[in-house]
Amino acid sequence: DGCCVKYFKWNYNACMNDTIVGSGDWYVNYEDKKCVQDCASATSPPGCTYFGGLATPTETLYTDALSCCESKLAYIASGLCQANSMDMVYAGSELWRPDYENSRCVQDCEVSNTTCVLPGGIVEDSATSLYADAATCCSTGLSYLSSELCEANSDPTSTGTGKYFQDAENGMCKMDEDDATCPVGYTCERATSNSGTLYETEAKCCESMPWLSSDLCVALTSGVPSEQWFVADIQDEGCVQDCNAVEAAVPEPWCGTITNVATKTYASITECCSKQLSWIDSARCNATSLGGTIVGSAEWYVADYSTGKCVQDCDAVGTPV
Repeated sequence: DGCCVKYFKWNYNACMNDTIVGSGDWYVNYEDKKCVQDCASATSPPGCTYFGGLATPTETLYTDALSCCESKLAYIASGLCQANSMDMVYAGSELWRPDYENSRCVQDCEVSNTTCVLPGGIVEDSATSLYADAATCCSTGLSYLSSELCEANSDPTSTGTGKYFQDAENGMCKMDEDDATCPVGYTCERATSNSGTLYETEAKCCESMPWLSSDLCVALTSGVPSEQWFVADIQDEGCVQDCNAVEAAVPEPWCGTITNVATKTYASITECCSKQLSWIDSARCNATSLGGTIVGSAEWYVADYSTGKCVQDCDAVGTPV
């Protein structure tokens, strides 16, 4: 034995005339990426089910497959290595890992596994961090996300957080909710890592975009008209109200729809007229806005300097217009 160890380590078993039975302990088989038992055969020594041939003196032996995997094949998930070494079907650890693409955490198990809450496939490498539950995975592995958002995305029964996030392009906020459970009038979409901060109410979300009219933003978010006043067309010489004429008990001809999110809105006709149409007489602007008859002031003004006279603010038959 001493001679074979000293001069024929590379072919130790042949040197010993293959008389060694083996220890039954485990050593690494790098080629197959698993650990095997130090045995001459499945029955030599007895119970050597996972035999890989006799180990040479250069091999490090371990009492079990897991210890061998953790030491010699540390880059492979230990449970997977152990299962491969013992010819077992590996179902996964059922621990949780980050799923960065979908802003959630999933479980280490086959996608077809019905015992897992949210199967994410088998984790094959040991470099992937695994966590005991979704909450820990979210708070540690996806700490840049709102924990509430991450946990909701990690729960297949969740329909969303019901909170709001900015949609600055459209001058509104969207609700983090599935379409199937989206409240009437609202625009819903599941939030992601790109959605930014989640807000408890549409009002708080709209306030986070100070360049927009908060009232208009809330109206666009909820689908409920703001009832604010605005100028739809400066040529109309009046203001229009953001309201729904169809749903009104009495049709309101002054109702209109805001199509430009940058539109300035005002709480009253008077304010709208004075701020946006200041060159038009306020009474005329108010009357035009409400779709009523324009009543003139009956006061005098110069209509045409070439005539050398003043005229009254009235229609042709003498009625103020």
